[in-house]
Amino acid sequence: MPVTDNDKSQKAIACRYEQIAVALEPLDVDERTGGVELGIDVSFKGACQSLHWAHRTWVLYSALNAFEEALRARRPAILIDMSRYPILQVMAASGRVSLVLNPTSGSQSADGERLTVQLGAEPGLVAALADAFRTFPKWW
Repeated sequence: MPVTDNDKSQKAIACRYEQIAVALEPLDVDERTGGVELGIDVSFKGACQSLHWAHRTWVLYSALNAFEEALRARRPAILIDMSRYPILQVMAASGRVSLVLNPTSGSQSADGERLTVQLGAEPGLVAALADAFRTFPKWW
């Protein structure tokens, strides 16, 4: 069942902190499985380089909740899709944050598309992303 504007007052779980913008937009829901199709967009704009990464995947509501809980607790947060592949990873160490897009997983096929990007960020990104989840009107 496609998610319509009437289903939510806010289109995406989205934040921008310094050079990085992250958005997770619900595109479709499957109440039978307790999952949501997400359009995930991450952008980085630096002085000499930029990146835009877009991905569509299905995620269980429980995986979204676990990701949000880890962000709020300032623990390593990994968003896992319905195939149990990691999609986003947020980790903090030594005052810096690492945002990994499409992290490598031993369970993924070696013959599929493979692009892994690691972005360095300031710790405020974790709080901004946790706040975006907190203010998003959840239906799950």
